[in-house]
Amino acid sequence: MNWPLNWLYKAKIKVTILVTFLIIAIVPVGAGLTSYFFTTRHSLEASAVKHLENLAIWESELVRDWFNQQMRTVRMLANSPEVKKRNLAGIKVIVERTRQYFPQFRNFAIVDNNGNLIYDTEGISDVNVSDRDYFKAAMRGEEYISEMLVARTFKRPCMILSVPVIEDGEIIGLVFGSVTVEELGNVMGFAIGKTGENFLIDRNGNLVSIPMSLQKAGVDPNKLIPAPKDLNLPDDFENNRVVNYKDSRKVDVISITRWLPDLKVLLVTKQDKSEALEDTGGWGLTLSLVVGNGLILLILPVIWFVAHRISRPLVNITTAVNEIASGNLSHRIEYVKANQEIELLAQQINDMASNMEESMKVNGEQLAELEAQKEEISAQNDELLRAYEQLSQANVGLQQLATTDQLTEIYNRRYFMDRLRREILISLRSKRALTILLIDIDYFKSVNDTYGHKSGDQVLKGLVQVVSENIRRSDLLARFGGEEFIVLAPETKLQGGIVLAEKIRTAIDRHDFEIEGGTIEITVSIGLAELNDFTGSPQKTEDQLLIIADKHLYEAKRNGRNRVEGGLKQSDAI
Repeated sequence: MNWPLNWLYKAKIKVTILVTFLIIAIVPVGAGLTSYFFTTRHSLEASAVKHLENLAIWESELVRDWFNQQMRTVRMLANSPEVKKRNLAGIKVIVERTRQYFPQFRNFAIVDNNGNLIYDTEGISDVNVSDRDYFKAAMRGEEYISEMLVARTFKRPCMILSVPVIEDGEIIGLVFGSVTVEELGNVMGFAIGKTGENFLIDRNGNLVSIPMSLQKAGVDPNKLIPAPKDLNLPDDFENNRVVNYKDSRKVDVISITRWLPDLKVLLVTKQDKSEALEDTGGWGLTLSLVVGNGLILLILPVIWFVAHRISRPLVNITTAVNEIASGNLSHRIEYVKANQEIELLAQQINDMASNMEESMKVNGEQLAELEAQKEEISAQNDELLRAYEQLSQANVGLQQLATTDQLTEIYNRRYFMDRLRREILISLRSKRALTILLIDIDYFKSVNDTYGHKSGDQVLKGLVQVVSENIRRSDLLARFGGEEFIVLAPETKLQGGIVLAEKIRTAIDRHDFEIEGGTIEITVSIGLAELNDFTGSPQKTEDQLLIIADKHLYEAKRNGRNRVEGGLKQSDAI
């Protein structure tokens, strides 16, 4: 009766391990088959709910990203110069271009601060929206996403995304875009199996997106659609919930509701329970552990016996190896009775210990030499690191010196010319205008002669501060030389550049510049040049811009100083 065990004991270690693991391998197979029949309904539902919750979280982030992208589009229109200046021709061009690039919007509208339409892509202007919540929010300076409402222009349900229009710190109106339920349905259109779906409901209980089941039923998207009554929605939308219910088909459904407070909508993710349970896939895992443990208990004595037979000589070998590893190279393994491979392993370890003992003496000297080399290399690395840090700091300083005017601490002419070339290339590719403003202080030499060069330097610094406060973030101010400064205004036509130049000139004219012993007043003359011909070469365009700006600057000087000259003649266009 003992011969199988004796054979296993006397066999080579490879055969012993293979047979042992073959026995162990039977356990998960049997456990997996058994668990299939005994898994609980509760674990299946928990897995299905978790799966739907993960889908709901993913979809909520997708919806937020989509609305953020659309709000950026409306914000871009609200911040455009055409809208702020109420240039109807310019508004029509930029709005129609925006609709081409963003067809998900049903329409765009520009509204004044009394709620009257200034421009609407539907061609309707006799509409007032001052009673709408999104108008009231805009008058408070807030962006707004509305509930579902019926548009007064195209008479269909939609959501409104609105942004206030602010000019010089004053709210002068708003821009809004309308998104219909069909477009919102496209955002929510990904399928969850065969029966699952996602859709949105506003806090008034109206559908923001039409679920696929209602689309197939042919609901009318031209009317506000209340949420189906069989959804068993909670009274309090603002709490995330898991709901199990029977729908109008008398089918069990699992529903996940997530309130999105920033959008003021309820996300509903639902799926037939039968399909959701099928999708979980690994529902037999729980019972596999239970049944598997039972099978392991049945063969545990066999595994224990084999492990004991293999481990006892290995323990002796491990003890000896630990001794040798701790530095006792004279320690040797006594004879062990075990499988052939283990006996051979013990003999090889003894031989290895002898060789190590002999070579340890030589290795000690080599180790000491390596330690000395390591310290030397470490010192060299530290020195190289310090040199690298010093070089990096020097490079930063050189870069700043190369691009910055030391007196005024703004960009110098070299940096401006490099930036101008890049902006010209962008304008030539995108066919967008840009304008430069060449600014010269009137009678600056008399300031230096009368008050001294130190006071002149204070005036230059004060002028930089005034100009910086009156240009946009996208504009670039640089010192062009002496008392000349230059402003680069990307995506700005000549008329907008003249407005900007007059703003700068007026601010300087009204400013009292501090110098030693008091204050003085100065004026500036400004010449402009606009890039509006996109067929030339970058170098030729750059030269022409500077020549025209310089010519207009001298026209301002000849015409009495303290003025802006832009020249709207055809010969000045490039």
